[in-house]
Formats: sequence, C-alpha cells, structure tokens
Amino acid sequence: MGIEDKYTTETITGVRPWTESLFSFRTTRDRGYRFVPGQFARLGVKDNDHDAIVWRAYSIASAAHDEHLEFFSVVVPGGAFTSRLSKLKEGDEIFVERRSYGFLTTDRFEAGKDLYGTPFQTFLNVTWPATIQGVIAGAVLVGLPAVGDFATAQILGGPNTYMIGNLINDQFTNGGYPPFGAALTIVLMILLSLLMVFYLRSASAPSEATI
Repeated sequence: MGIEDKYTTETITGVRPWTESLFSFRTTRDRGYRFVPGQFARLGVKDNDHDAIVWRAYSIASAAHDEHLEFFSVVVPGGAFTSRLSKLKEGDEIFVERRSYGFLTTDRFEAGKDLYGTPFQTFLNVTWPATIQGVIAGAVLVGLPAVGDFATAQILGGPNTYMIGNLINDQFTNGGYPPFGAALTIVLMILLSLLMVFYLRSASAPSEATI
C-alpha cells in the first residue's frame, strides 16, 4: 500500500471563526471513512516550503452518521500545523487518514455494564488505563513548580501562602536546619524521578491510540 492509499483528499466546505484563536471547519467525508464517538482523525496540510505533509490528530466533532466531518481548532502562534490550517478557506484541500484512532469510546462503558461491572470496576479497568498518562503528566507539571518554586508564593500569594519550596528555602536562609532542608530536597528529587520514570514507561507502552 502506497502512502497515497493511507489517506483521502477532502475539501473544506465551511470555516467558522469563534474567537481570534478558535475556529471550526467542515470537510467532505469519504464514504468509506468510519468512526465511533470518542475517536479522532489524523489531518494533514501541505507544507509547500519542504514539499511535505504535516499531520496532527484532531477529535471529531460531527456525528458518526453525518455526511461531513467537523473539527474545532485553536491557532498556535508559529505552529507548524495550525498556522497553515488557519489560512485554509472554503474549497481548499485537506488530507484525512483513512483510519480513525482512539479507544476511549462509549461502547467500552456499555460493555462493562453488559459484563455486570460496577461503575467503579468500569472506571478502574477502562477509564483509568486510558487516562493514566495524562494524570501522571499533570502531576509532574504541577509537582515540579510546587517543589522548585521559591518566589511565586511570596510574590503572588502573600505571607499566608507557604509551599514546600519555601520550606526548603527557609532551612538554608532563615536560620533553619540545613540538614533537614537537604534531606527533604533529596526525598522530593527521588519521588519526582520515580514519577518521571513511571510516566516515561507508561508513555512508551504501545496502545491503540499511538499515532
């Protein structure tokens, strides 16, 4: 199968701006394209500067029975994809990969009920495995500033906001106990390192949604 056989060339049939950075657009839909609610498509736009196609994954906003495909997009300044996508207008071409992606769909929850699973069991066996990477990534993004940020709490939060970074800083600068500050720093570094290792291992695990 050639690379051209992996996608279809569709036409933009409508573009609607919602804000300066948010817009939606519709495209034609190949009769053979199938998806279920919760899945996403891979869209491609031409990069004439490098004679290539730039691909990105987009959630499908239209219904599975619609004869068109609809998507929402946020313009990322300087983005390789959205900077080109935002310039497309009605009648322009866009590429849609023939295969739809994603497995966090409603039929999985319905299957849990059919198998007499409780809501908690369905969450534990369906929702949690599908969202664990995002949960860990959010924990890392929140945890790193909370541990390493010494000044923001004092500047923005006032004297009543006390973060763990402030606690460590006080052990070295305000007559605290430096050995305790050093021990606390090492413990936090180990915990964050373990969290990063767990996230990287879960991110590298194969899944149906890998694109």
